[in-house]
Amino acid sequence: DYASSAESSAQRVKDLEIELSSQSSRSGSTEAQLDKLQNDLKTSAQQLAALRARESTLAQEVEQARDETARLRHQLETGEHSLEDTMQRLGLVESTLETKSKEAQRLMEDR
Repeated sequence: DYASSAESSAQRVKDLEIELSSQSSRSGSTEAQLDKLQNDLKTSAQQLAALRARESTLAQEVEQARDETARLRHQLETGEHSLEDTMQRLGLVESTLETKSKEAQRLMEDR
């Protein structure tokens, strides 16, 4: 019968409207989550770039400290400077080298 069919169709339209509204709401929530994830990704990429830059700087500083250590050891062996002066400078450079090496190791572990 026509009235029953029309009523059924009207109910179906209402059900579809409710479903559409629900999907639209979920879509908005999903878009907000996607925006947050994209922002988190940008932040993580920036942090990674900063860590890589620091790691590169530390690698250069460690290499410089190693070169200075070798130079000071050579001076010590050849007697170019007083033993006390060279030993003091060597101790300072080795301490710096150890500190920078530990920091570089921590950066690599944090990755």
